[in-house]
Amino acid sequence: MDDLDVALITYLEDEQSSEEESRSEESELFKNRSSEGAFQILVHSHLHCNDEKFRQYFRLTTVLFDYVLNNIRDELTSKPYNRHKKPICPEEKLCILVRHLATGESYRSLAFQYRVSHSWISVIVREVAEAIIKRMFPIVLPTPTMGQFQKIAQK
Repeated sequence: MDDLDVALITYLEDEQSSEEESRSEESELFKNRSSEGAFQILVHSHLHCNDEKFRQYFRLTTVLFDYVLNNIRDELTSKPYNRHKKPICPEEKLCILVRHLATGESYRSLAFQYRVSHSWISVIVREVAEAIIKRMFPIVLPTPTMGQFQKIAQK
């Protein structure tokens, strides 16, 4: 084994240990989601009781937010299991999607705000968007009936 091999092995070991330290620091950040995250501190405690501030933050009224939430809640509810003892509630999931759509914020930025990992943010965004399409699409854009087609055709 020459000096180059030893240097490479040392470098790879250092790289691996720094990745492990980084992961443990991130997990500490996310462990306090229920007490430090934007949902608990900002949305739940301050914005939900102030319609104007809620609308400024999400660019959506509380009435519309609650309407969408009530229609998709069943799709987003997760049961606790071994790895996630306190799953993210449907309201928080919808907040993450709406904030992302309202501002275009990156998943990393949302991860720091809401104390949820950026990879999990990507899953939440997709999950909530799919639930909205599945549950809200028939309400907002119902399939036209034959009578409606014939009425349009006569015009």
